[in-house]
Amino acid sequence: MDTKKRIDRLQIKVNVSDLLPPWVFDLPFDTVSALAKHYRYEPFNLDTTDKKQIMKIRGIGEKKAAEIIAVRERNCFKDVKI
Repeated sequence: MDTKKRIDRLQIKVNVSDLLPPWVFDLPFDTVSALAKHYRYEPFNLDTTDKKQIMKIRGIGEKKAAEIIAVRERNCFKDVKI
């Protein structure tokens, strides 16, 4: 069973912005909006997704995909030490 059906069954409302990594919000609003719309129906891991996969999202072209990767490289954790 997919995630959306499970959430609907549990009657839990999940805000997509809570699920996206925090570095995403350094991007322009239209890019964040496109990512959030896609993430709502088909979750993916933005921390490991490559440019080709990002470009499959409606509203994301080569330029925005490159920008997403650049922001990810700048802000994503490289190594987590506890």
